[in-house]
Amino acid sequence: MFSRIRKRFTYTNIVMTLALVFAMTGGAYAASKVLITSTKQISPKVLKTLKGANGAPGAQGAAGPAGPAGKEGPAGKEGPTGKEGLTGKEGKEGTKGEPGTPGANGTTGFTETLPPGKTETGQFAFADEGAAEGAVERVAISFAIPLAATVVPNFIGEGEGEGEPKEKLPAGCKGTSAKPEADKGNLCVFAKVMQAVEFKFLQDGGTTSTTATGLTGDTIGFAALHVEPVKGFVETPQAIGTWAVTAE
Repeated sequence: MFSRIRKRFTYTNIVMTLALVFAMTGGAYAASKVLITSTKQISPKVLKTLKGANGAPGAQGAAGPAGPAGKEGPAGKEGPTGKEGLTGKEGKEGTKGEPGTPGANGTTGFTETLPPGKTETGQFAFADEGAAEGAVERVAISFAIPLAATVVPNFIGEGEGEGEPKEKLPAGCKGTSAKPEADKGNLCVFAKVMQAVEFKFLQDGGTTSTTATGLTGDTIGFAALHVEPVKGFVETPQAIGTWAVTAE
């Protein structure tokens, strides 16, 4: 029996036993002197010998209440610009809309010929200081808008178209040199000034006709007159006037 007990005695068992006895006997003595309130008051060597194996972990306790929210931190730095996205696909063509309402008629623009019943006017003038007596002076008048058909030419001499009661204008002409007018299908030429000349003809420069104008204009013919000098001064052959033409 003692042999069995002797076999179980080891150095470790003896130290642990002495430590336990000391702790029990000495603890009673120390209780009247010093109160042990912490393991720091016990020698580490004694604690080492008394230290047993770690026990199993206890069950997890219930979750504690959430703490108060922390203060908002400072704003972070702006991140780098992202890559450009891919181009989207082109959408389908929309349905065709309804036709709009017709717009209002615009004003008449460029025209190739003068419309029927419409009138255009102009001026003419010439002076030839060196014209010899009997010389024929020709003055061209041009229609800004050509005629679609020829018209009848008429000449109104100086003083004949100034609104005097005794005057008699050619059929198809009216107005004055200041405001020439022509009836449909007529060209009316009004002389405002005629000096040292006399009227000879109205002639189409293309066909030489004196009874019908050209489509783009006409020609007025004047003959120079012999005028006696007055105190060395000789009148210059000249003529100035206006015209009006109305399309057929």
